[in-house]
Amino acid sequence: MPFAHLNGLELYYEVTDFTRPWEGQAEALVFLHGLHGHLGWWNWFQVPFFSQYYRVITLDLRGHGRSFKPANDYSIELMASDVRQLLRHLNVERAHIVGASMGGMVGLQFSLDYEAVVRSLVLVDSYPFTPRAIQGAIQKWIEDTRAKGYAQVMATFNEDYAEALFSPGFWKRCPEFPAYETQLVLSNLMPDAAFIGACQAIESFNVFERLGEITAPALVVTSNEGMAYEEGLRMQQAIPGSQLWAPADVGHSVQVEIPEQFNQQVLAFLRSNRP
Repeated sequence: MPFAHLNGLELYYEVTDFTRPWEGQAEALVFLHGLHGHLGWWNWFQVPFFSQYYRVITLDLRGHGRSFKPANDYSIELMASDVRQLLRHLNVERAHIVGASMGGMVGLQFSLDYEAVVRSLVLVDSYPFTPRAIQGAIQKWIEDTRAKGYAQVMATFNEDYAEALFSPGFWKRCPEFPAYETQLVLSNLMPDAAFIGACQAIESFNVFERLGEITAPALVVTSNEGMAYEEGLRMQQAIPGSQLWAPADVGHSVQVEIPEQFNQQVLAFLRSNRP
């Protein structure tokens, strides 16, 4: 198993590359997962597809998956620094960055802190700060975790937040997926302190006023209605030269609900930003 000792912790990562070496060195493409996720969430649909065209790098962010889970030291800035140190470890000078939810926050911070490293940036249902409605949900997760533990919170997570996480159409097409997701999380639990630390990192994150500093080509992916669309559009308008893709009838995880469309849309964007 590939681990790298970075920033005082062991970070788990995987590199998948099925490109043709005789056609030249493949560009690096980094996928960043969301809160209480891990790199395996990209393996269902994205890694098999994109590794035909790019050197795909996935990792478990600090506190998640098989990476070390410290009791403290959680911030989006530190997570972005972890990613930078991993790319140095892998001798990657520049990379495309794709981040979902919390992973998109890490991608935003990475683009601001390590501008020269970013070929392009894809933000999937993510925000440059935490909207008030989400702040309330996160605070409840923190309070519930302190009261009854992360395992108990996750046991009913999809039941409590299913309407916010998945579109009604996805529920009908894949009624078994939310239960599978719950079992996936329960089989790979974070310590209470790690989950709370990651939640607090999200709560305190705010780079909205700095979005104009982003120089990398950016694609904002969001649903086409509600707060997600409004905030996604506002972010896209603040990032110079960025694009917006807002497909209809999707929820929080566009890459899971409509993976074929997502993959083709992102591939076209990445190819349009070749050196």
